[in-house]
Order: sequence, then C-alpha cells, then structure tokens
Amino acid sequence: MTTTDLQTAISYLSRRDPVLKPLIDTVAPLTFDSSGDVYYDLVSCVADQQIHYRLRTRQAFDRLLTLFPGGYPHPTQLRQLPEDEVLGIKISARKCETIRSLATQWLDATWADTDWWSLPDAEIRERLGTLPGIGPWTIDMILLFTLQRPDVFSVGDFQLKKTVISLYNLPDDKTLPARLNTIAKRWSPYSSLACRYIWAYARQPKQKPTASQNP
Repeated sequence: MTTTDLQTAISYLSRRDPVLKPLIDTVAPLTFDSSGDVYYDLVSCVADQQIHYRLRTRQAFDRLLTLFPGGYPHPTQLRQLPEDEVLGIKISARKCETIRSLATQWLDATWADTDWWSLPDAEIRERLGTLPGIGPWTIDMILLFTLQRPDVFSVGDFQLKKTVISLYNLPDDKTLPARLNTIAKRWSPYSSLACRYIWAYARQPKQKPTASQNP
C-alpha cells in the first residue's frame, strides 16, 4: 500500500467508524514486512497457532527453524526430519503431522509453482482449505499478512474478537457473529488495516477510547 493509498484508507475508516477513529488518532497500526512465502508462513501458523509477524518472544516456530541449515524449513528436509527431533522442541505430534502434510503438498509442483499473489481470495481459501489441519483462521492470516490482501476480517481470531467486544460494548452471545460482520462491513474495503489498528491497540497499556457505538 502506497503512502497515498494508506492515507485514503485511514481517512475512510475514520469517517466510517467513530469507535475506530480514536485508535487511528493515537495508535500506529501493526507493521510488518511480509515474507511473501505462503508455505513458510503456514508452517509458522501451525507451529505456534499464531503467525510470526505477531509474536514478540521466541516461540516454537523459531525453535523449529534452528533444526535446518540456513534457518529455512525446506519441504524435502522437513519431511526427512526425524519426528523425535520435532517433538523435542515441544511441537505436538498432531502439529508435526500437519507440518509434514504441508511439506508433502509443497513438493507437488502444482503447489510449489503456484503464483499465490495472482489468485483471488476465494480461490486461495478453497485451495488452502483442502489441507489437513488448516482452517479459516490460518487462511485469514495468510491472506492478511503474507499476501497483504486489503479486505480481510478474521472473525475467528481470538484477540481481535475479544478486543472488538470490549471496544464496541458487544454482548458475547449468539448475536455476536452478525454484529461482528456488521462492523466489518463499515471497514470494507480496508478491513485488514482496521484489524492491524485493533491488534496494535490490544498490545498497549491503555484506557478505553471515549467514543462508543454499538452496531
């Protein structure tokens, strides 16, 4: 996103959402430099149940990388890695199985050579959704962080949902999914930037912004 595009997105979100505006005025959005590597970031999501751009301390993914020359878990090397070595760095057997299935899939030329940047969001969701152990939240992280898609709202992200409930005074009941989707519609087509502001806000010691509005 260029500086001009970013300013356009910020202005749009500020106008559309009076709850989000105080965050925009006081908090810098979560920043990151994308690896651009779908496979690498999927391994991160599986290893830690979190994508590495959002981690601030050494986690299982970093320990996994130390097992490989050059710090990169190449699919061929990952498949050949003895299971006891993976379990030894406190990655569960189930996660180990999922990571190995990822490596196997990436050794298929149709996946290794895929231009993920050129695919629409829906097709990426369909393809990645066929992988064992990869659910909607993981795919959201790949779209938002790795491929930098502008309009992703990760309704299944625990921290995001918890923070939105607090900011918007939402009841945590059966109406919550519909209310969250209503809020996300205000942000579209810049939902990803809104999420980055909320994640950054959630990291900081804070007082709740004064503006408040239920959807």
